[in-house]
Amino acid sequence: GALIFSISLLILYLSSTLYHSFFMLPHWMYIFQVADHCGIYILIAGSYSPFCMIALHHEMAGQVLIILLWVAAMCGCLFSMSSDLNAASTEKVEVFFFLAMGLSVGFVWGKIVSALSAEALNLLVFGGAAYIIGIVFFKIGNTIPIYHTVWHVFVMIGSGSHWYCVYNHI
Repeated sequence: GALIFSISLLILYLSSTLYHSFFMLPHWMYIFQVADHCGIYILIAGSYSPFCMIALHHEMAGQVLIILLWVAAMCGCLFSMSSDLNAASTEKVEVFFFLAMGLSVGFVWGKIVSALSAEALNLLVFGGAAYIIGIVFFKIGNTIPIYHTVWHVFVMIGSGSHWYCVYNHI
């Protein structure tokens, strides 16, 4: 589970770095934009992997959730590959699915609370809150570009908090 999470982090950060680095080469920028969006879906499912596969390994709900999240991630990748990623309607659909996947912890929250220490729960909630707050800056970043950078800072805070939680508590 922890290895899957770490690999998903690497996929997201590599694809995002390449996407933002190739802005002068439209063809490559588009390819890495698709990879970046796929990386988000993969990271969300990857973030759940250690919690569902280790902390909730004995719970059917955890097993079902992780399967559904990986199926959703693959469907999300297919959607990203077949959509105009610069269309406002596509962005709305993707943000909805990112939030739905991220907040699906609600289905197993009671079991997560029972399985984790208070510190681990705080790190999990803090990381999730960073992602959700960051979405506000992501949306504003469409009109005020510097806020897109702020979005990335919130992503780093969220993923750092979750990585620390997994490394030290799972």
